[in-house]
Amino acid sequence: MKRSDLIIRTKYACAALLLLCFFLPMSKCTHYTHPTSKSSGIPPAQDSTAVVKEVIYTYPLSDFDVRQPWSWLCLLALIWPLPVLVCQRVGKRRFVLATVAVMEPILCGPSFYYIYLLSGLGQRLIGGYIALIAYAAYFAASVFGLGTLIAKRYGLHRT
Repeated sequence: MKRSDLIIRTKYACAALLLLCFFLPMSKCTHYTHPTSKSSGIPPAQDSTAVVKEVIYTYPLSDFDVRQPWSWLCLLALIWPLPVLVCQRVGKRRFVLATVAVMEPILCGPSFYYIYLLSGLGQRLIGGYIALIAYAAYFAASVFGLGTLIAKRYGLHRT
């Protein structure tokens, strides 16, 4: 298997994992509420009979609302690698392929940070961990792919 095939397969696997993370819980937050007051977020004292424990799970799919721009940002952060990979697969022009190769590592940074913030709202769960690992691997594959393109352009690659 050639190095470029391995890079492309790694990117597809990471994109599939990111798409899967749209359906997995990103984080959970525990709140303690008193029946007569609002959520305090503080664990109950000794009298726990008057306190109700609420556990809130953050799922990107259930939190998605078409009218909310922030929910579109979450969707975009998790699925942008798929259209980029399709563009690379279908694209024939060198300029388009080079532009996409340069933009991939740049787009990984803000997406990683957004997922890091979203999954860090409470206790990070499986969806947050998978998304962060997938973005780290996608970034590494993108940098290696860009390095391969630069090496081919300047005749530095091995045969």
